[in-house]
Amino acid sequence: MGSSAYEERRGPNFGGHYVLVQWGCGSSCMEAALIDANTGSVLRLPQIPGGEQHGFDIPIEPPDLSALRFRTNSRLLGVPFIGDSFTYYYVLEHGRWRFLSKLPTPDEQQ
Repeated sequence: MGSSAYEERRGPNFGGHYVLVQWGCGSSCMEAALIDANTGSVLRLPQIPGGEQHGFDIPIEPPDLSALRFRTNSRLLGVPFIGDSFTYYYVLEHGRWRFLSKLPTPDEQQ
């Protein structure tokens, strides 16, 4: 799951009409934004409960632009947080993120 910068330029890649874009922001983090392709508005990504993530910054070691878990036809977002080895799952409902669950991050992410 996830997408490359090339795929992001091709149009919506999240939840039917959103574009999730990601980029590196240093040695062990990435940034991302969710853009509504219909309105152009930008939505912040969810905060990881108790994590150091602030808005768009997602600490990931090593930084991996394919680390977010998402699909074009789903409003489910998985955010891995290596700091506690869990992936936090959220659903986008009416322009807001609702926390669903946290599960151990698969070994392929660590």
